Amino acid sequence: MSLIALNPDETTTYFLKQDEAKETPFTLGIIRASDFASLSEGFGILTDDSLPLAANKAVNDILLAGLRGWKNLRMYKDGEVVEAPFESKDGKPTDLTLSRLRPQWRIELAFAIIAAQRPSEDDRGKS
Repeated sequence: MSLIALNPDETTTYFLKQDEAKETPFTLGIIRASDFASLSEGFGILTDDSLPLAANKAVNDILLAGLRGWKNLRMYKDGEVVEAPFESKDGKPTDLTLSRLRPQWRIELAFAIIAAQRPSEDDRGKS
């Protein structure tokens, strides 16, 4: 069988582990080769959910490269619960957007983005 390449324009939907009702989908993308090359040095420290403080930059960089959006994420504004907007500039989430995510969510999403770069079980069986 032929090899199966990654489609850089493809996205996947991911739900955080604590979102048992699956109400808030996050859209994750494939990291482009140029971004992946600059990020790969930080991957060695991404081994589990208890990351050293130095890994925060790697997590942030991964989110900038691979987080494409979300739906139905809520936040408090002026004492009311409102939709948390996903704002981007040049195709990347803004710092304000990433700041809306709890630290443990940022870590989990970074791991999910990295996992999306690897071939799935289905892909391995097809190649």
